[in-house]
Amino acid sequence: MSNLETIDSHFILFQGYTVFMQSEKPESYAVLVGGANLDILGFSQEALIHRDSNPGRVRFHAGGVVRNIAENLSRLGISTELIIATGSGIDGQYIRENCMAAGINIRHALTLKEEISSTYMAIMDSDGDMSIALSDMSTSTYITAEYLQCKKECITRADIIVADTNLNPEALEYLTSGFPNSRFCIDPVSVTKAKKIIPILSRIHTLKMNRLEAESICGFQIKSPVEFKQAGMFLLNKGVQHIFITSGRNSIYWVNQEDSGVFTPPTVPVINATGAGDAFTAGVVFSTLQKYSIDETLKFSTALAGLTISGESAVNSEVSLKKVRGFPG
Repeated sequence: MSNLETIDSHFILFQGYTVFMQSEKPESYAVLVGGANLDILGFSQEALIHRDSNPGRVRFHAGGVVRNIAENLSRLGISTELIIATGSGIDGQYIRENCMAAGINIRHALTLKEEISSTYMAIMDSDGDMSIALSDMSTSTYITAEYLQCKKECITRADIIVADTNLNPEALEYLTSGFPNSRFCIDPVSVTKAKKIIPILSRIHTLKMNRLEAESICGFQIKSPVEFKQAGMFLLNKGVQHIFITSGRNSIYWVNQEDSGVFTPPTVPVINATGAGDAFTAGVVFSTLQKYSIDETLKFSTALAGLTISGESAVNSEVSLKKVRGFPG
């Protein structure tokens, strides 16, 4: 028996959960599929001493790669449809309320009665950079291929689809093969999870990753300028159309079917580096929708990332088009 049962024209029963099927679509919107979680962030007052108790402060925020991207896009004026899974407890309620407050549409989200929400714990050194983190994104596995079939109309009509690799391989396969006319932007999330996209590289329009994630995908070391170019050509030959490889705060290697280059962003004081990569991806997605040139895309995306790391949460609540365009750089 199928796990899907129609209740009426707007709702279905999916594995015991009532799920919204579809509604009127905005004129233009992005669909984002993947992880949403509770961020628990610790900030050390001094240089970290490992295996010891370090004085500092702890903050809670809503997080998750596609959730962060969705919030940035929403604050930039893009209509967003977020497909995530959260628990039904206070943690899930916090995430959902945070999304709604930021203008993110979560009518297609799945609420799980017997599960807690995914959680990300990170310790920041005194320079604001992440020292170590632990990620439990198990809730994202409930966004299955079968669940995404419930959202087919919403996904089909999107101007762009953004996904992260918190999804299981079957969901990524269905998403990228089931909507052949759609543009996909993928964020690999981590070195381990990046390997999930190797079978679907030919269907990816835009791929943003850091250097370590690129090494995991390409299967070879990437340190020198020659190796960055080799990675770019490897991914282009696999079918990816637009590639961005970030290298910490130093530079961004980019390549597409017409050209390639290295962009060095301006130096920005760091309060919290968490979310910088998500903000850069959001900038790339926004620029794609606005049909920006590569130069405009890089300047806008690095400005958004710079604005993000100047705040304490993974998404700066001050993000707006005016703020990003006026950010030094």
